[in-house]
Amino acid sequence: MINKIPEKYNEGLKRLLGIVAVASIISAAFLFIGFTEKREIITKETGHLFWKHTTKKIVNHPLSERIVLLIGAVLLIVMAVFCLILIVKIIIKQNRQKRYVTIFKGNEEISVKKLANIMGIETQIVLEDVQNLISSGMLSGFYINFKNNSVVNTNFIPKNIKKSVVTCGSCGKRNELIIGVPKKCVSCMEPLITNI
Repeated sequence: MINKIPEKYNEGLKRLLGIVAVASIISAAFLFIGFTEKREIITKETGHLFWKHTTKKIVNHPLSERIVLLIGAVLLIVMAVFCLILIVKIIIKQNRQKRYVTIFKGNEEISVKKLANIMGIETQIVLEDVQNLISSGMLSGFYINFKNNSVVNTNFIPKNIKKSVVTCGSCGKRNELIIGVPKKCVSCMEPLITNI
Protein backbone atom coordinates (compact mmCIF):
# COMPACT_ATOMS: atom_id res chain seq x y z
CA MET A 1 0.00 0.00 0.00
CA ILE A 2 2.73 2.48 0.98
CA ASN A 3 4.80 1.59 -2.12
CA LYS A 4 2.06 2.87 -4.43
CA ILE A 5 2.03 6.38 -2.91
CA PRO A 6 3.97 8.83 -5.12
CA GLU A 7 7.21 10.13 -3.61
CA LYS A 8 6.09 13.76 -3.68
CA TYR A 9 3.31 13.04 -1.15
CA ASN A 10 5.47 11.20 1.42
CA GLU A 11 6.53 14.20 3.53
CA GLY A 12 3.02 15.64 3.76
CA LEU A 13 1.59 12.22 4.57
CA LYS A 14 4.18 11.71 7.33
CA ARG A 15 3.25 15.05 8.90
CA LEU A 16 -0.48 14.33 8.68
CA LEU A 17 -0.08 10.87 10.21
CA GLY A 18 2.06 12.36 13.00
CA ILE A 19 -0.60 14.97 13.80
CA VAL A 20 -3.33 12.30 13.82
CA ALA A 21 -1.23 10.07 16.10
CA VAL A 22 -0.55 12.88 18.60
CA ALA A 23 -4.20 14.02 18.60
CA SER A 24 -5.34 10.42 19.11
CA ILE A 25 -3.00 9.92 22.07
CA ILE A 26 -4.09 13.18 23.72
CA SER A 27 -7.78 12.38 23.18
CA ALA A 28 -7.27 8.86 24.51
CA ALA A 29 -5.64 10.30 27.64
CA PHE A 30 -8.65 12.52 28.30
CA LEU A 31 -11.05 9.64 27.72
CA PHE A 32 -9.06 7.44 30.10
CA ILE A 33 -9.14 10.17 32.77
CA GLY A 34 -12.91 10.33 32.30
CA PHE A 35 -13.09 6.55 32.68
CA THR A 36 -11.23 6.67 36.01
CA GLU A 37 -13.61 9.25 37.50
CA LYS A 38 -16.02 7.15 39.58
CA ARG A 39 -17.59 10.11 41.33
CA GLU A 40 -18.38 13.63 40.34
CA ILE A 41 -19.10 16.50 42.71
CA ILE A 42 -21.65 18.95 41.34
CA THR A 43 -21.93 22.31 43.09
CA LYS A 44 -24.98 24.49 42.71
CA GLU A 45 -25.24 28.06 43.93
CA THR A 46 -28.52 29.84 44.59
CA GLY A 47 -29.24 33.36 45.82
CA HIS A 48 -27.31 36.62 45.49
CA LEU A 49 -24.29 38.20 47.19
CA PHE A 50 -24.74 37.76 50.97
CA TRP A 51 -27.65 35.35 50.69
CA LYS A 52 -25.80 32.92 48.51
CA HIS A 53 -26.39 29.26 49.27
CA THR A 54 -24.11 26.51 47.91
CA THR A 55 -25.18 22.88 47.68
CA LYS A 56 -22.91 20.00 46.80
CA LYS A 57 -24.16 16.81 45.26
CA ILE A 58 -22.07 13.67 44.71
CA VAL A 59 -22.99 11.67 41.62
CA ASN A 60 -21.66 8.11 41.25
CA HIS A 61 -20.99 6.92 37.71
CA PRO A 62 -21.39 3.15 37.35
CA LEU A 63 -18.95 1.13 35.26
CA SER A 64 -21.60 0.57 32.58
CA GLU A 65 -21.59 4.33 31.85
CA ARG A 66 -17.79 4.67 31.95
CA ILE A 67 -16.92 1.62 29.81
CA VAL A 68 -17.70 3.58 26.62
CA LEU A 69 -14.90 6.01 27.50
CA LEU A 70 -12.45 3.13 27.96
CA ILE A 71 -13.41 1.59 24.61
CA GLY A 72 -12.98 4.98 22.91
CA ALA A 73 -9.54 5.41 24.52
CA VAL A 74 -8.42 1.96 23.36
CA LEU A 75 -9.62 2.61 19.79
CA LEU A 76 -7.77 5.93 19.69
CA ILE A 77 -4.57 4.27 20.93
CA VAL A 78 -4.92 1.59 18.21
CA MET A 79 -5.36 4.35 15.61
CA ALA A 80 -2.26 6.16 16.92
CA VAL A 81 -0.19 2.95 16.74
CA PHE A 82 -1.43 2.33 13.18
CA CYS A 83 -0.40 5.88 12.18
CA LEU A 84 3.05 5.41 13.74
CA ILE A 85 3.52 2.09 11.88
CA LEU A 86 2.67 3.84 8.60
CA ILE A 87 5.18 6.61 9.38
CA VAL A 88 7.90 4.00 9.97
CA LYS A 89 7.01 2.25 6.69
CA ILE A 90 7.25 5.56 4.80
CA ILE A 91 10.67 6.26 6.35
CA ILE A 92 11.87 2.76 5.39
CA LYS A 93 10.59 3.33 1.83
CA GLN A 94 12.37 6.69 1.58
CA ASN A 95 15.65 5.17 2.79
CA ARG A 96 15.26 2.33 0.29
CA GLN A 97 14.71 4.85 -2.51
CA LYS A 98 17.90 6.70 -1.57
CA ARG A 99 19.77 3.39 -1.85
CA TYR A 100 18.39 2.90 -5.37
CA VAL A 101 19.79 6.23 -6.50
CA THR A 102 23.22 5.26 -5.12
CA ILE A 103 23.12 1.84 -6.83
CA PHE A 104 22.15 3.32 -10.21
CA LYS A 105 25.11 5.71 -10.30
CA GLY A 106 27.77 4.28 -12.57
CA ASN A 107 25.55 1.58 -14.10
CA GLU A 108 24.17 1.76 -17.60
CA GLU A 109 21.78 -1.13 -17.03
CA ILE A 110 21.04 -3.32 -14.03
CA SER A 111 18.65 -6.26 -13.84
CA VAL A 112 15.62 -6.09 -11.58
CA LYS A 113 16.58 -9.47 -10.10
CA LYS A 114 20.05 -8.17 -9.20
CA LEU A 115 18.49 -5.05 -7.64
CA ALA A 116 16.14 -7.25 -5.60
CA ASN A 117 19.11 -9.30 -4.35
CA ILE A 118 21.07 -6.17 -3.42
CA MET A 119 18.09 -4.60 -1.65
CA GLY A 120 16.93 -7.86 -0.04
CA ILE A 121 13.32 -7.48 -1.22
CA GLU A 122 10.98 -9.00 -3.80
CA THR A 123 11.29 -8.10 -7.49
CA GLN A 124 7.69 -6.79 -7.59
CA ILE A 125 8.49 -4.25 -4.84
CA VAL A 126 11.65 -3.22 -6.76
CA LEU A 127 9.57 -2.63 -9.90
CA GLU A 128 7.01 -0.56 -7.94
CA ASP A 129 9.73 1.47 -6.22
CA VAL A 130 11.66 2.19 -9.42
CA GLN A 131 8.50 3.11 -11.33
CA ASN A 132 7.51 5.42 -8.48
CA LEU A 133 10.97 7.06 -8.54
CA ILE A 134 10.78 7.52 -12.32
CA SER A 135 7.23 8.94 -12.15
CA SER A 136 8.14 11.36 -9.37
CA GLY A 137 11.19 12.66 -11.27
CA MET A 138 13.77 11.43 -8.75
CA LEU A 139 15.25 9.19 -11.47
CA SER A 140 15.27 11.29 -14.62
CA GLY A 141 16.70 9.60 -17.68
CA PHE A 142 15.82 6.10 -16.50
CA TYR A 143 13.30 3.61 -17.81
CA ILE A 144 12.32 0.02 -17.11
CA ASN A 145 13.06 -2.36 -19.96
CA PHE A 146 10.35 -4.98 -19.44
CA LYS A 147 11.73 -7.13 -22.25
CA ASN A 148 15.06 -7.67 -20.44
CA ASN A 149 13.52 -7.06 -16.98
CA SER A 150 16.11 -4.38 -16.22
CA VAL A 151 16.44 -0.69 -15.38
CA VAL A 152 18.27 1.38 -18.01
CA ASN A 153 20.10 4.66 -17.43
CA THR A 154 19.97 6.78 -20.60
CA ASN A 155 22.26 9.38 -18.99
CA PHE A 156 25.09 6.89 -18.49
CA ILE A 157 28.49 8.04 -19.70
CA PRO A 158 31.23 5.41 -19.63
CA LYS A 159 34.50 6.14 -17.78
CA ASN A 160 36.62 5.65 -20.90
CA ILE A 161 34.95 8.23 -23.12
CA LYS A 162 35.61 8.00 -26.84
CA LYS A 163 34.26 10.81 -28.97
CA SER A 164 33.59 10.73 -32.67
CA VAL A 165 32.34 13.13 -35.32
CA VAL A 166 29.41 11.75 -37.28
CA THR A 167 27.66 13.21 -40.30
CA CYS A 168 23.87 13.18 -40.06
CA GLY A 169 22.30 10.96 -42.71
CA SER A 170 19.26 13.28 -43.04
CA CYS A 171 20.63 16.84 -43.17
CA GLY A 172 24.39 16.33 -43.61
CA LYS A 173 25.37 18.32 -40.49
CA ARG A 174 28.45 17.12 -38.61
CA ASN A 175 27.82 16.24 -34.94
CA GLU A 176 30.17 15.30 -32.13
CA LEU A 177 29.00 12.38 -30.01
CA ILE A 178 30.24 10.04 -27.33
CA ILE A 179 30.49 6.49 -28.63
CA GLY A 180 27.96 4.28 -26.88
CA VAL A 181 25.65 7.15 -25.89
CA PRO A 182 22.64 7.71 -28.16
CA LYS A 183 22.31 11.26 -29.51
CA LYS A 184 20.14 13.16 -31.97
CA CYS A 185 21.33 15.59 -34.63
CA VAL A 186 21.41 19.17 -33.32
CA SER A 187 19.82 20.46 -36.55
CA CYS A 188 17.10 18.02 -37.56
CA MET A 189 16.74 15.93 -34.33
CA GLU A 190 17.14 12.66 -36.24
CA PRO A 191 18.96 9.83 -34.38
CA LEU A 192 22.62 9.66 -35.31
CA ILE A 193 24.10 6.37 -36.47
CA THR A 194 27.77 5.59 -35.90
CA ASN A 195 29.76 3.47 -38.33
CA ILE A 196 31.98 2.09 -35.57
